[in-house]
Amino acid sequence: MRVAACPLCGSSTEECPPNRRPFRHCPACDLIHVAKEAQPTPEQSAERYRHHRNSRTDAGYVAMLNETIAFLEDGAANLRRILDYGCGSNPVLAELLRDRGYRVTAYDPLFAPAADLSAPFDAVVAVEVFEHFTDPALDLRRISSLLSAGGRLVARTLLHHGPNTLTDWWYARDLTHVVFYSARTFDWIAGAFGLQLIRCSEDRLVLLKRPACRGAGA
Repeated sequence: MRVAACPLCGSSTEECPPNRRPFRHCPACDLIHVAKEAQPTPEQSAERYRHHRNSRTDAGYVAMLNETIAFLEDGAANLRRILDYGCGSNPVLAELLRDRGYRVTAYDPLFAPAADLSAPFDAVVAVEVFEHFTDPALDLRRISSLLSAGGRLVARTLLHHGPNTLTDWWYARDLTHVVFYSARTFDWIAGAFGLQLIRCSEDRLVLLKRPACRGAGA
């Protein structure tokens, strides 16, 4: 039975095998999402985020962020202005990027909604953010519009391996994780939002790029 539109591409979705929450799979773009009625409210999500213990004193967390920065910088040129999209209540990534001399804006719809998003960015970095998008098409339209020509988008989010693999996947048990992507999903995203999929690394780091000019290659 096909009902319920995909929140990314708008196609009809299918029920996933029974699980703790009602998941739906989109055959068109390969997105998996939690049914709207089972998603937490913004207030419930904010309360959970406030309990995150992400700080510069957490060596493992900082190492993960530095790995993400290295992935962003690999092969990049002329990175100056960077947007930390979904920075949370403690924007450690923004601090680490500033330490490297970048001009950084930290934005979060709950914790930093008034950030200045008026100018194009050379890069947008979203660490453990994409899985929280209740309306991924809306966020991706916004992100793609914020990238300068040649600008990079780095997303760090675990990629799924099909609707039959969710039952034992710890990542799907977090109630604030409501959308899950695959490499095929990011390939669809690239085509739909005028980007190029450059690479996926270790099922968790994805690099997309806005062409430097119309018709330009990677």
